[in-house]
Amino acid sequence: MEEALIFFPTMHSAANRRLLLLPSLQGSPLKYLSVTVFEDCSAEALRDFYMDNDNRKQWDKTLFEYQQLQMDEDNGTEIGRIIKKKSRFKFPFLTPREYILAWILWEGKNETYYCFSKATTK
Repeated sequence: MEEALIFFPTMHSAANRRLLLLPSLQGSPLKYLSVTVFEDCSAEALRDFYMDNDNRKQWDKTLFEYQQLQMDEDNGTEIGRIIKKKSRFKFPFLTPREYILAWILWEGKNETYYCFSKATTK
C-alpha cells in the first residue's frame, strides 16, 4: 500500500478495522462487511484512490486482473471483470474466483459518497 500512498501522502487508515460476518442462507457463501476509518483524507481523495482500478493492483495484493467491460458516462455505472487470487490470510471465504461486477458511485450530501455494487461469479 505504500506505493499507492505516494499519490495520496496524507491518507492513512486508523487501526480500528472491523470485519463482520453477515448472516447468510444455509448453503450460501459467507458474506462480510469491512469497516475502516480514514483520517487526514478528503472524501474526494479516498474516492479517487479506491475507485482507480489500474492503481489498485499496486496495493490490493488479492487483485490478479481487472478489465473494464462497459462504462455508462451518463449515469456513472461501470461494469468490470475482476479476478481475485487467494488471500494471504487463511480466511475460508476468500478463495480464488472470477467476478463480474457492476457498480455505481454517487455523491450525497455533506461530501458523502455512496457506492452500490452487485457481483456474480457466473
